[in-house]
Amino acid sequence: MKLYSVFCVISAVMLVFSCETAQVSSGGSVYRFPEYKGTVSAGSWNRSITIDYIVEGVRESVPVHIYFPRSYRKGKDMRTLIGLHDLNGSMSSWSRFTRIEDYAEQHNYIIVCPNMPGTLYETKYYPETTRKWNRIPGGKWIAEILVPYLRQSFGIARDKKKTGIFGCSTGARGAVLVAGSYPDIFGAVAGFSGAYDSLADSDSRLMASVYGNYKSNKERWKKEDNIILLAENLKDIPVILGHGKDDGTVPYDQTRLLAIRLLQLRSKCAGQGEPETATEGERRPYEFHMTLRRNEYHNWVFWRTMPRYMILLFNKYLDHE
Repeated sequence: MKLYSVFCVISAVMLVFSCETAQVSSGGSVYRFPEYKGTVSAGSWNRSITIDYIVEGVRESVPVHIYFPRSYRKGKDMRTLIGLHDLNGSMSSWSRFTRIEDYAEQHNYIIVCPNMPGTLYETKYYPETTRKWNRIPGGKWIAEILVPYLRQSFGIARDKKKTGIFGCSTGARGAVLVAGSYPDIFGAVAGFSGAYDSLADSDSRLMASVYGNYKSNKERWKKEDNIILLAENLKDIPVILGHGKDDGTVPYDQTRLLAIRLLQLRSKCAGQGEPETATEGERRPYEFHMTLRRNEYHNWVFWRTMPRYMILLFNKYLDHE
């Protein structure tokens, strides 16, 4: 869809949004997890951690890689970032293709990378859904399984102000989607090369595998997991965006669209008396940062440059110990 059409979508959406954040499920979980009794190796990736639980009477098991910096001590609620991979990636993608652990070490972050290949990080399944990563939809799983597990087993990710989420490609969509769907969990979010407007990709077979055919489910595509609508819930969650201008898989207009949406929401708040510019020590509503880079594509050559960019901004918005 051309950018003109995308702007039309935004204009239509603006008829229904307000300065107040929408009411969303808090993501309270019925699952209970025991304290982790294994050995935590600080200063390295812990690659033998598995989250086990039972859903619909069936035992599920999802592996996760966690990097604990050398400064980690048991029971210490350190700043924690959940890292999501692309559609065909894995929990080892961020550690394999980047040196994100160097920045985690330098700035005292725990990095959590769950293994979620195949998910679009959706929050619901439907009768037409043919692609199911797990019995629990991927986005819902992060908020209602992964985060409770981290809190109960390690005592981390308990404080919104110390918890962030990021991702690339499909994982970028997932990060912003989950932050917008569960705004009480995350204090900042970053997305790189993400697709945020479902309506701009209405002929996508991949999206149809979760949400059903667009022509038969237009209202669902407009209202369910629609990041353009969910952006309203990012009022106090700074957003960090990046995209390659030569991306041939996901046009960088997708990132520009989300930025425009956030600007419009900020202006709406300003019209209701809230500050549109930040003063020292304060934050604007709908704060965001965006980098669009020439000669960068939809690949790890680009994404591996993102940890340094995002960590410095996460430092600005997530509380230190």
